[in-house]
Amino acid sequence: MKIRKLRIVALLAGSLAIGSVALAQDKKDAPADKTPDPATVIITMGDQKITYGDFASFISVLPPETQAAARGDGKRQTAEELVKLRMLAGEARAKGLDKSPKFQQQVQIMQDNILVGLLLQSVQDSLATDEEIKAYYEEHKADFERVTARHILLLTRGENALKDEDAKAKIAELKAKLVAGGDFEAIAKAESMDPGSKKDGGKLPRFGRGEMVPEFEKVAFGMKVGDTSDPVKTDFGYHIIKVEAHETASFDECKEPIANHLRQEKFQKMVDDLKKKADAKLDEAFFGPPPKAPDAPKAPEAPKKADETAPPTK
Repeated sequence: MKIRKLRIVALLAGSLAIGSVALAQDKKDAPADKTPDPATVIITMGDQKITYGDFASFISVLPPETQAAARGDGKRQTAEELVKLRMLAGEARAKGLDKSPKFQQQVQIMQDNILVGLLLQSVQDSLATDEEIKAYYEEHKADFERVTARHILLLTRGENALKDEDAKAKIAELKAKLVAGGDFEAIAKAESMDPGSKKDGGKLPRFGRGEMVPEFEKVAFGMKVGDTSDPVKTDFGYHIIKVEAHETASFDECKEPIANHLRQEKFQKMVDDLKKKADAKLDEAFFGPPPKAPDAPKAPEAPKKADETAPPTK
């Protein structure tokens, strides 16, 4: 026995949930899938007739995650919800609620939102072409560089932190041990105060630009594979960093984040241009002064693997 939940959402006043139905049907009990002619009447409500085409159109505007169920095991429950929707809407019309100012205002807002959504769909592909995405990747390839590293951290803030001068002296001693041939992983396990990496010999999750504190990032990205840094001071304390790998995320990995970034940039420019063209003016005595300009969309970052977590030093 399979249980599924089907939520039917009506496009009324934003998003009105009109049903949440638990389905309990064996697939062998479901009617055979036959696609009727769009003009075939499949639901009657007194004098009102709903065709297969009407029903299919209703399903097409539901949230994508519910459409498969609505076309499959849940199509009878979907039909019941559609009948309920039509009956309740008919009752509201009978009471004259469709003539009320509140209804007209909500219809206008709903229409505007739908039109904006359709506008976005119509321009989406033109906002980020394959050529532009590729050009952005090549121009900003360094932004998609990722580093795998280990570190030893002596804390100078927080619980059990060392005094700055003590941490500075001890990190110098640890650096000297490494120069003399000491094993980085063993020393990190014994001496590092970073609880997130200490047990793994100071191993950090792979990180990209902008994920670590600036002082740490600058040193790590400037090092060669196999190098061990001099002590690095950050707000957390003193670090010694060992770089194990440099790599650049592939174009395929970065394509979608870049496309989203370009779409946001270009859409914001389109909005700004339309505002200038409309010459919209707000009464500052009533609304107050305009806020500062919105921040530019955040530049895309190199994607992480599913098992990667944020480094503990940011």
